Amino acid sequence: MLVEGPTDAAVARRLLAHANLSPGDVFGQNGIGYIKKKLEGFAVRVQFGAPLLVLVDCLDLGIECVRDLSRQLISGERPSGLLLRGVVPQIESWLLADRPSMAAHLSVSLSRIPLYPEHESNAKQTLVNIARHSRNKRVKEAIVPSAGASVGPGYVASMIEFATNNWNPHVASGNCDSLARCIRRLREIV
Repeated sequence: MLVEGPTDAAVARRLLAHANLSPGDVFGQNGIGYIKKKLEGFAVRVQFGAPLLVLVDCLDLGIECVRDLSRQLISGERPSGLLLRGVVPQIESWLLADRPSMAAHLSVSLSRIPLYPEHESNAKQTLVNIARHSRNKRVKEAIVPSAGASVGPGYVASMIEFATNNWNPHVASGNCDSLARCIRRLREIV
């Protein structure tokens, strides 16, 4: 797996388990800059080894169309074992797409969770704003930031815990097109 950060790694692990694939090593977790810089090298290695799932937030690349992803990140032919998947617009969209589980995790009403999380311009900010309405003080303290920060001090830990223990990719894929395409592609490998 090659991912932007720890939350993405937790989501990727859960997706691979959902598709009955073993996760293997995790690379990256240093942001989009690292992926852009190193992806060509990973693409060469994939030609001679196991497939590699690469998750990239479209928002971080400034693209709206997932088809533009390959052109922006890979020069030339993309190896078939390089599973380059664009998350529209970012990984929080996929997490929000399991609406019942996210509502329970954040201790908010289901009506607060967006019906179409891929339409959110900044899904991370949407998630933080939803957490502001939580009935659970610990959730607010973890996720809602203090002045000057974009997320609270426990945001990443909370999202990793959610992705690992509560998130249901099957439910989420019904509300999230880019996730459904990713799961279909992973199942083709099996």
